[in-house]
Amino acid sequence: MDGPEPRPASRLLIVLAFITVSIAWGTTYGGIKLAVETIPPFTMACIRFSIAGLVLMGVLRLVGVEFPSRRDWVRMAAAGFLLLSLGNALLGWAEQYVDSAFAALMVNTGPFLFVIFSALAGSRVPPLAWVGMTVGFCGVLLLVSPELRNLLVGQAEPVHERFWWAFVVLIFSPMCWAAGSFVASRYPAKCHNLMSAAGQSAVAGGMAGVLAFLVGETGGDWVPSRTSLLAIVYLIVVGSWLGYVSYIYCLTHLPAHRVATTGYINNVTAVTLGVLILGERLTPIMFAGGAVILSGVYLVNVARQKATPPPPEPAGGNKDLPER
Repeated sequence: MDGPEPRPASRLLIVLAFITVSIAWGTTYGGIKLAVETIPPFTMACIRFSIAGLVLMGVLRLVGVEFPSRRDWVRMAAAGFLLLSLGNALLGWAEQYVDSAFAALMVNTGPFLFVIFSALAGSRVPPLAWVGMTVGFCGVLLLVSPELRNLLVGQAEPVHERFWWAFVVLIFSPMCWAAGSFVASRYPAKCHNLMSAAGQSAVAGGMAGVLAFLVGETGGDWVPSRTSLLAIVYLIVVGSWLGYVSYIYCLTHLPAHRVATTGYINNVTAVTLGVLILGERLTPIMFAGGAVILSGVYLVNVARQKATPPPPEPAGGNKDLPER
């Protein structure tokens, strides 16, 4: 058995879980922005995911949830490396040079890349999904059009000298997320879903530590600020624990397409907090580009929902999903 039988769902708990996921994961972009101000991104990911994963695994074991099998560890390592060690840590690297609101909008390219991976794997992709992907990438071009225009005519320097490097990384980061999601969906761990999430996080934390060593972060002369340390605590508690547990609760009691709508609210939350708390600018071009990108995401989600309607899944069923 994977653990104790779940109690009947409470409507209030479902609503609270939905609100938590919708808002909590949107705030993590700002949290990452503050964390990487004084802590290198792979080191930050190592600290965050190691603590979050190991503590959650310990708590789950105390309440009777079995540890993953050896095969599960292999599967979790593959998904965790792509989703967290690379995908999330690269997001942190990019946020050193771009606003958190911009990063949040760029992360929406993940569903478009998932469509490409599915096609390459031989799966049939609905025409509407290709339309949504095209619309979404047009939104990306609109989002970066001011910097692209400046680059082509040579009239101004980018907002940061590493802006275009960050832009490339923000394409590669969702690519890692999409690849990790694809691997996790094709080769899911058989253990309890929360134990799977905790195991992914713990393994990803260790792998991020190795990457931090390889890129020279461990030998750097950096001193973490109080704000960055508090940001990591926030990311662990709100992003990795509260947010993910609420997400799993939503998935076990709501249709998957309804849970997917939390992603749109995440973006609104990220952009709003970036403007109000971090003092970031929201230009008309950013607003328009973000709206076009989200329209593309909506079309892709609708296409996937119609093509493969989610089968009914019992509460507590296994599901290996990414973590913010």
